[in-house]
Amino acid sequence: MYLDKFIFLIGLCSLLAMWPIFALLKPNTRTQAIILILLICSYFYVYLVGLDQYRNALYQKALDAPQQEKQCAVFTQYIKFNLGRRNSHETALQFKTSASEFLEFNGDRTAFQHINQLAHLNLGQTYCFEYASEIKDWNGRFMLTKLEKTP
Repeated sequence: MYLDKFIFLIGLCSLLAMWPIFALLKPNTRTQAIILILLICSYFYVYLVGLDQYRNALYQKALDAPQQEKQCAVFTQYIKFNLGRRNSHETALQFKTSASEFLEFNGDRTAFQHINQLAHLNLGQTYCFEYASEIKDWNGRFMLTKLEKTP
């Protein structure tokens, strides 16, 4: 079960569990609203923290994977996807292999923290890298585990 579904089910069950408590204690409407808002805010916070932990665990799983693909390719572009909020975007890295195949890699904060060179990639430069081909992020992109610039 995915983390987001799990947290949603926990939140829904706890909200449903509040119904008998409200029926027995009969708090006024304002107290009920405050309790519900606190529950919703706390579950939203837990969801965001859990999602961040999930991303870190998935990247660590890619780092620990025994089967690492090694390949060299030319860096073609950073791809930024707008997430609908102001100044909120997701980054992907695109490389072109010698067989004219494009590979896209996850460029989230965890990848940039692990591989410092990602912030300084040059267009048209050839890089050799490693990635776990069996592990992808939620958008179907591979996660870089190692990157080296070729001379």
